[in-house]
Amino acid sequence: MSTGTKHEARPGVLARRWPAVAIGLVVVFFGTILLFDHRVAVTLANWPEGELRFFAWLTEFGEGAVVLVPALILWLGGLVGGALVRRYWWRWGLRGLSAVSGFTFAAVGLPGLISAILKRLFGRARPVWLDTEGVFSFSFFQPMRWDFQSFPSGHATTSLAFALAMVMLFGRAAWWVFVPAVLIAFSRVAIGMHFTSDMVFGVALGLFGAWAVGAFWRQRGWVFAPAPPASGWRDRFVPVLGRQAGRIIQRARRGSVRARPTDRP
Repeated sequence: MSTGTKHEARPGVLARRWPAVAIGLVVVFFGTILLFDHRVAVTLANWPEGELRFFAWLTEFGEGAVVLVPALILWLGGLVGGALVRRYWWRWGLRGLSAVSGFTFAAVGLPGLISAILKRLFGRARPVWLDTEGVFSFSFFQPMRWDFQSFPSGHATTSLAFALAMVMLFGRAAWWVFVPAVLIAFSRVAIGMHFTSDMVFGVALGLFGAWAVGAFWRQRGWVFAPAPPASGWRDRFVPVLGRQAGRIIQRARRGSVRARPTDRP
């Protein structure tokens, strides 16, 4: 009885927290601008060439196309292949691959799209203009000026969104993905393409965007097990594909895999 009451109250509590979270992010963003942006940019400009070359190489892996193009190909290829093949094992595998790839594409692509729009909307000067423009230079609506598209960091958004998407799909086995993701996000600051605050906001946007897409998928039972009616943001994402693989293996051992199952990714 008490457990049910607790679950019913959770969505309201979480909803009331969102304004505080938004205000907190704004405070952190401007606090980072005041305390870190100039100092970090000047310090990293004097880093040794060896470290900068490493981060210049690493930053290429934060391009959205590195994730989105393979995910789109696997998503569409799995859909077509799953519709054409007859053998159930192959059909299930291709549909599962398509489902996972489609989620990855959405979880990374949506926050990446928002980041690209914000860049052109706010028109913040990149660190290359630090000496003349400072850290508070915003020239709104700059769709064609790459040097005025510093806020937020798209690489940070993409890399962290991908890392969280992998954790939601594969659980603890994928936590290590956060290590290169954070390094990729930092690389944008190291090579002078973004300020620290741009990276911080990009990280927050990537994490929230991927989580929001995952919550939307989970609510509809796509890829993840459906969430309880009173589920909150802390509830674990449980991919249904792993459960289905276990059922298929059990059916194969019993010799009943020839029967047409009702499960689908």
